Amino acid sequence: MNINICKEFTATPGARFKKDGPFSGEEFFDTLLAPKYEEAVRKREKLVINLDGDYGYSACFLDYVFGMLSCVHEAKEVLHTVRFISNDDPSLVDDIKEYILKALGEYAPKTRKIHELKTWSEYFNAVCSKEKTFEYRFNDRDYKVHDILYLREFTPIKAIYSVYSIMADVNYIFDTGDRYVIMSIDIGDNRKEKEVES
Repeated sequence: MNINICKEFTATPGARFKKDGPFSGEEFFDTLLAPKYEEAVRKREKLVINLDGDYGYSACFLDYVFGMLSCVHEAKEVLHTVRFISNDDPSLVDDIKEYILKALGEYAPKTRKIHELKTWSEYFNAVCSKEKTFEYRFNDRDYKVHDILYLREFTPIKAIYSVYSIMADVNYIFDTGDRYVIMSIDIGDNRKEKEVES
């Protein structure tokens, strides 16, 4: 399922609220994003949002749209469900993830990161079944407690990713002293999700 903001809404996104003028974040949320998101969740599909083609997005527009989405729905569900296309300005994706992470609560968004990680099938399935509650990784990403691991299943024999992924919270980190870390992880009520190509 897709939303192309430029084609379906406007090439000139406005401010935060409807009272502030046309093409506001509130208008986009009410008329397009909320209905499409709920449909995607109902159908267990990904919602791909194309940000390209617009003349620019104000911080208040993005903050309202994705902050509100993460308040109405669980932030982790939003991170599972929504994917972005932003070739014109790739930094927008990081900005949006910060707005989503704000809804996760007490931790400052600047200190909480999402790490996309290749995970071999054997270990991926063990995480999904909660038999494996840790990750042993080379610490080239400066992992921190409260970060989120976005684990994508990888089939080493075929050397390809499968269509499945799952997200996990980092609860504790043990530094082995040789640039590797052991992270205690918790998937909570998360289930493995099927990726949908855009």
